Amino acid sequence: MVWASYLGGTGVDAAKSVALDATGNVWLSGTTASAKFPNKQGWVQSGSDFLAAFNPSGTALVYSARYPNDALSQSLAIDPTGLLHVAGPTGIVGTVAPTGTPAMRIFGIANAAYGPLLGRIVPGELISIYGPHIGPATPVTATAASGVLPTSLAGVQVLINGVAVPLLYVSDSQINVVAPQAATPNSSLTVQIVSNSVTSPIFPATVVAAEPEVFRKSDGTAAAINQDNTVNSAANPAKAGSIVSIWATGTGSIYYYPIP
Repeated sequence: MVWASYLGGTGVDAAKSVALDATGNVWLSGTTASAKFPNKQGWVQSGSDFLAAFNPSGTALVYSARYPNDALSQSLAIDPTGLLHVAGPTGIVGTVAPTGTPAMRIFGIANAAYGPLLGRIVPGELISIYGPHIGPATPVTATAASGVLPTSLAGVQVLINGVAVPLLYVSDSQINVVAPQAATPNSSLTVQIVSNSVTSPIFPATVVAAEPEVFRKSDGTAAAINQDNTVNSAANPAKAGSIVSIWATGTGSIYYYPIP
């Protein structure tokens, strides 16, 4: 054994891929559940994927960053120029330049309720777009005017097939928007962000008919309201025969079924 070291925190951490660059740095990608996982170069604070590198002697971390869930934990490779090619378990493939400030671009799209990082959009879905420096440093939440959400917020616009879409929330690493209801399943879309007159590269996305996710609380249970308007929980379950309200997005065409 040449050297050994620890990497991680108090949660469950797992390296899934390893690669050496031309200078001998040891690069690792994987998943973390540690709140205090080293995040010196990270542009998200709570993503479950990580990318890290030890120097050739294993005495120091030269890079350590958290990334959005399912962004790059599956596979890692480094080309002769030092550019890292990364892949997540859902098929998202991207590149990371280990030096300098990350360029503004879209890293992936996810259902805003809950779900992995993907390149798929459902008509009318609330989606979260992730990427470095895609919006303002201080997050801004949209306010509807006469029931209409803005298509420009804090100097940010999201263009889907060149058309600005309604915005819900904008920040440095995450933007939430409403996908076009008229999008056609099995077609392709282009997604771009314009932030303070800087336009991101095009991110290609595929339209699917449905990919529903339920909005959840921090403990993973559904964000549901009982019939008496109290929050549903293990300590406050719904009464038998009562009605429970649950919020979801990504359902596509809406169908109503009678409850027996």
